[in-house]
Amino acid sequence: MTPFQIILFCISVIIYLLGGYVCGRICVDIVRDKNKEMNEVMWFWAGFIFNVVAVFMTLTVKDKNK
Repeated sequence: MTPFQIILFCISVIIYLLGGYVCGRICVDIVRDKNKEMNEVMWFWAGFIFNVVAVFMTLTVKDKNK
């Protein structure tokens, strides 16, 4: 890998983690509004995993139009 590719990879990982954090916090805020006694840590990680699935689906699902 060239140094430029390594830098771009590091930037993409940082953006990916920030997106997961934001998605997790949004999920926690939604759950907190509904029920204040629910486990916020579990819902944070559920939102973070949703981000992982969304990125995976974006990269793997292909258009079948010919």
